[in-house]
Amino acid sequence: MEFAQVQWVLAFRHAVREASLAGLVAQPDGCAITIHMSDISITELEAAINFWRNRSPSIGDELALCQEASALSKPYALLIVQRQNAISPERLDPIARAAWESYVSIKNSLQS
Repeated sequence: MEFAQVQWVLAFRHAVREASLAGLVAQPDGCAITIHMSDISITELEAAINFWRNRSPSIGDELALCQEASALSKPYALLIVQRQNAISPERLDPIARAAWESYVSIKNSLQS
C-alpha cells in the first residue's frame, strides 16, 4: 500500500470512529433513500476529497490531511456508517461546505 493510501485509510478510520462515538447508527435495510438534485453523492464527495488531497498533500509525521479534505472526510464517513448515498449541502459544517463549494467552483472553471 502506498504512503498516500495509508494516510487516507487512517483519516477514514478516524472519521468513522468519530461518527460511531457520536452515536450515529446505520439506516435500517429496506429504507428508501431519496436523492435530490442538489444533494452531494458519496462518489462526488470522494472526488472532492481526492481533489484536495492531490492539491495539498499531507505532510509531517502525523500524516494529517489538509483542512478541506479533513472536513469533507467526516460527512463521507457518516454516509458510509449510515448506509446513505448522498448528503444535502445544508448538512455540512461551515468548513466542509466551503471546501465543497470551492471544489465545485474550481471544477466548473476547469471545464469551461
